[in-house]
Amino acid sequence: MQKGTKVKILKLGKSETIDGITSNWVQVEVLAGAKDKDGNALKAGIIGWCYGGYLE
Repeated sequence: MQKGTKVKILKLGKSETIDGITSNWVQVEVLAGAKDKDGNALKAGIIGWCYGGYLE
């Protein structure tokens, strides 16, 4: 996902330390207007896991 992508947090997963940051993995749902890291549109409603330490 690109920086600034709006997501809805659905579930918290296990805690882990990555890049010196300790946080939980979170299951998220992509909201409308999202783009992948290459700038391509992501379909709203896609569900996946991301590292919470990289979310703002």
